[in-house]
Amino acid sequence: FSTPHLYLSSMSWIPKDSRLWSCWHKEFSAAWALDEPLKHRSALLRKIRCLEVIQSFAISSDGLFFATATLDGKLRVWDIQSGHLEKEARLSNIREGETRFPSGAIDDILEAANGDQAKSLSASDNDNVSEEQVFVSSLAYVWEGRRLVFGMWESSSIYVCESASLRPTNSPLEAHTGGVTCIAPSQQGDIFASGSDDKTIRIWDAFLLTTLRILEGHAGSISSIVFSFDGDRLASGSRDGVVGIWSVHSAKYVFIRICQIILQLTVLN
Repeated sequence: FSTPHLYLSSMSWIPKDSRLWSCWHKEFSAAWALDEPLKHRSALLRKIRCLEVIQSFAISSDGLFFATATLDGKLRVWDIQSGHLEKEARLSNIREGETRFPSGAIDDILEAANGDQAKSLSASDNDNVSEEQVFVSSLAYVWEGRRLVFGMWESSSIYVCESASLRPTNSPLEAHTGGVTCIAPSQQGDIFASGSDDKTIRIWDAFLLTTLRILEGHAGSISSIVFSFDGDRLASGSRDGVVGIWSVHSAKYVFIRICQIILQLTVLN
């Protein structure tokens, strides 16, 4: 393609306040242009103040909600479109198998989060339960967004609650022998994986909440896991400097030595 042709192809999309437009629009005055051309603007669509230091974050599969686990020991669900706080529960209560709020407390919480300023509940309003820091390592939506699962650095258990109510689904999943360092759902949401300080990865059925497979072979703590888009493979990163590529269904694997501590993995295709 000639250089003029390349410029002509992009004229319709160039912001009219740009230098390219000012240089070339006289040369190509007959070129088709948008009635409302693109403007220079930030890609940021919305800022949502989430009240506390965010440790872990997850978006529902339908893209309507997101969940946050914060340093003050709270699990919160937010509406993406409006930015409003929808639900809140104490992580400690989910761990203990209950989700409870004192009378009127949830109204105060929602008013505080959705208003111009946040206000904290007093100890008496909060049923005399003191704030505690809970260190959540990972949070994920599973089973078509109907459940939230999370793990903690200091706990070998995996905790599950219903995303609509934040009520515990059942007793914690006891499987690992070390702290849970990461959790990843498959794209389909029917299974999820957990990694641990015990150097193992477990594949879970998101509906039955049973272990489907144990993946072993790393020599260090599991730091990151991610499924392929088709859900057939799992990649794992470890503090042993190795990336593992696993077959989810057969547990066959290939190790790729990176020679550095691996903190995060992602799937591009």
